[in-house]
Amino acid sequence: MWKEGKGFFRRMSARFVFLLCLLVSCPALYADSSDAQQRTSTIQELSAEIHAQLDGLKRQSRALTEQLLIAENELRTSSREVEALKTELSDLNTSLTATNQKLGEYSEKLTEYEAKLKARARVIRAAAALLAAFVAVRAVLLFLKLKFGIRIPYIVNLLL
Repeated sequence: MWKEGKGFFRRMSARFVFLLCLLVSCPALYADSSDAQQRTSTIQELSAEIHAQLDGLKRQSRALTEQLLIAENELRTSSREVEALKTELSDLNTSLTATNQKLGEYSEKLTEYEAKLKARARVIRAAAALLAAFVAVRAVLLFLKLKFGIRIPYIVNLLL
């Protein structure tokens, strides 16, 4: 009977262990189902948060894209203005070079005219001195004729 009792005990203990495991696992099953619900709600919340963050990132991306387009347009405008200013600067440099060249030519001509004027002034001074000398000689001759009665031959008078 002891052998039978041993088999009974074994069967009972196996059933007991089975029931015990079943009882222990049942709350775990309930807990697992509640965990699954919590996980599902958590996943839904996380999914909603992720969607919200993605929408925010999309808005930020659109805003950055618009800002980039604005900056690109401003850069194009600035590039055009720079090119226009470069062209204007080149034109002004060309004009300045031409003006400097003309000023150099005018300076040379002015120097030539000054030299000619100085030469003419010397000639005029010499002619004025010669004329003054002739007038002085005539005045002296007239004085001599009137005061002392000295007559100068006609040929000398013509030469003077």
